[in-house]
Amino acid sequence: MSKFLCSNCKTPVEVTPDVKVVVCPGCGKKYRNPKYAEPTPQAELAPAQAPTPTPAPAPAPKPQVPSLACRGCGHPIELTPDLAVLTCPECGKKYKNPNYAAPTQAPAPYAPAPTPTPATESTPAYESAPAYTPAPEAGSAPSYDATPSPDAPAAPAVAPTSKFTGTMISWLGHHLFNMLMLVITLGLAYPWIVCRKYRWKIDRQIIDGHKLKFEGKGGSLFGHWLLWAFLTIITVGIYGLWVPCKIQRWITERTHIDETYVAPQE
Repeated sequence: MSKFLCSNCKTPVEVTPDVKVVVCPGCGKKYRNPKYAEPTPQAELAPAQAPTPTPAPAPAPKPQVPSLACRGCGHPIELTPDLAVLTCPECGKKYKNPNYAAPTQAPAPYAPAPTPTPATESTPAYESAPAYTPAPEAGSAPSYDATPSPDAPAAPAVAPTSKFTGTMISWLGHHLFNMLMLVITLGLAYPWIVCRKYRWKIDRQIIDGHKLKFEGKGGSLFGHWLLWAFLTIITVGIYGLWVPCKIQRWITERTHIDETYVAPQE
């Protein structure tokens, strides 16, 4: 009678020649007995006929989802059945394709199992430990949102807001100061007062999330004002009909979007 060490718990295992499989008394692991000899058959038996494999039933067709809309921007997403992951063309958000069907592989042809050959060594070879495969780290694979229900309404897009940030106190102080300067300068400061008036109004306007900025200067308007006044005098007031449009055009040409403005988070 011989012994060998269990590859799992290192417990000695006795080998009896009359048993085909020996069991470790420490952990219960089973080994094929190298001392066991197969009994000689009396007559050659006809080889068993290989069973005919039964084809597996075809899987039921997966119900198709008719349409899909992005939950972030509401843009429709085309359902391509041969792609496992769909990407929104508007915002780039990714979703699992509900209509994707993994390709099925045909079953391998049946092959009879090879006849085991009894080992000739007195001690069986220890089994090799399985290769260690580290678990994937959290966040290593891209995470996709669950596919939204096709019947659920798409999330409405948040429209940028427009507002005016001026207050009554600010306007009153600004207006009183302009009137005082106009009286003190006997009307000569009118171009500068016009610029101050429109700068206060435009700089407090936010249109569709963009803040406006007025960059007109009183000195630039003063030259135009002298020219318009002269033309109005020599035309006996007729040219004065064009002056309001001239002023508004001059103001509009100097009104821009403030690129340094950052909208506050709601």
